[in-house]
Amino acid sequence: MPESTAPTYSIPEQYLSSNADLTLKSSDADEFKVCSYMLKAHSKVFRDMLSDSTLVSNGHSIDIDATSPDLSMFLDYMHKSRVDPPADWAQAQAILQLCDKFECDIVSERVRRRLREGVRTSPWEAFALASQYDDVEIAQWALRALGNDHTRKDLTASNIGARDASMMTLLYLLGYLRLAYQPRTNWNYLGKQFKPGK
Repeated sequence: MPESTAPTYSIPEQYLSSNADLTLKSSDADEFKVCSYMLKAHSKVFRDMLSDSTLVSNGHSIDIDATSPDLSMFLDYMHKSRVDPPADWAQAQAILQLCDKFECDIVSERVRRRLREGVRTSPWEAFALASQYDDVEIAQWALRALGNDHTRKDLTASNIGARDASMMTLLYLLGYLRLAYQPRTNWNYLGKQFKPGK
């Protein structure tokens, strides 16, 4: 039987331009051709790194610890005005980690704003991600949708599992537990009241 190979990622045309002056190489060894000025405009780290003109002029490539789909979406948030939200919470976290690593505050903000659209389908995961970035607004949106999550909408300190509890920071978990003990269990109402614990 012939050995099957994993499908290869198709790099968008936008990142294959011969006019680009810099190459980024994903962890999948795919090469993305980009204009360095876009990276400098969105990233403090790239701005400092690319101030050495020999790095750009000599055609060096920069290895990026990200899969090709994640790197592509990370770059899309720099280049496009409208970008789809990340495909899942793992991709969202990977892109936000790239934002942290390269100090791309504007990109991080754009990604988090797009995540609001996914809170209804995975509110607990959205709440956990919001806790990692201390984003009270996304946390509130996520908790407002928690009534749709039939496996987690009734979690309290007495029945929450270690896996669910460990997904978020302690202050957000405390804030959640404070709400979970309210006599009113309408999460649409309670979510608006969320504040991290102190």
